[in-house]
Amino acid sequence: MSDVYYKIYLFNEMLTVVCMQWFDEVDYDQDKFFTDEYGYALEFETEEEAERWLNENIKPEMIDPDHRKAKLNREDYFK
Repeated sequence: MSDVYYKIYLFNEMLTVVCMQWFDEVDYDQDKFFTDEYGYALEFETEEEAERWLNENIKPEMIDPDHRKAKLNREDYFK
């Protein structure tokens, strides 16, 4: 893994992706990182991986709009 990694963080009642390096850890409330079933904070090599995980596993209304992917619903476009 490179020096830069991405984690999912609770900010303003929504989950967002934060770009980090080891020295950034002290700047964050560790209890606000999203964890796996064993209590370890999820960590991703790329922002795209973190966003993909968010959008596949979390309710859209709980994702920061900057990281939320729009889902096309064909029915929304028909009269």
